[in-house]
Amino acid sequence: MVDQYGSIEVGCSVFSGRHDHALDDKGRTMVPKEFRAVLTVLRQRSVMVCYKPGKPGCLEVRTVPSFQAFQQDFSRARKSALLERFAIVYFGSARSIELDRTGRLLLPPELRERLELTERVAFVGIDGERFQLWRPDHLDDVYALCDEKADDIQDALSEAFAELDTSAD
Repeated sequence: MVDQYGSIEVGCSVFSGRHDHALDDKGRTMVPKEFRAVLTVLRQRSVMVCYKPGKPGCLEVRTVPSFQAFQQDFSRARKSALLERFAIVYFGSARSIELDRTGRLLLPPELRERLELTERVAFVGIDGERFQLWRPDHLDDVYALCDEKADDIQDALSEAFAELDTSAD
């Protein structure tokens, strides 16, 4: 089954888990085999890599069909001035990158510099449409923050899922 962002659900074909990999001097890194398997199911060799602003920021990676669908949805949505600025950064930084025959991504210098990536990169699966690339120590900080805010996160999850339950009625 194909969803609105071009993802195919086949068993557990989602990008998931954390995978830390080396980054060579040219900016190449091996995509985790689990992620390559999802891309194979989706029949995708090219991905869109975008800077996702935050404190700290990360790189968001989507298949080309997922990126195009997200961009279309975003263009149709009402946007505040803040979201317009987000679009400038997110879509303006987008780069189409094809995995090489060994399954590596070549990250453009400007995106590596934005995240201060040097020797290592952490891949994090988000869902069936996207994964993210982080500087490993920045991702460790996110994990620590989530540990500190665990009760608040649980409350927010309860509220979000309660809203889903009421909207299904």
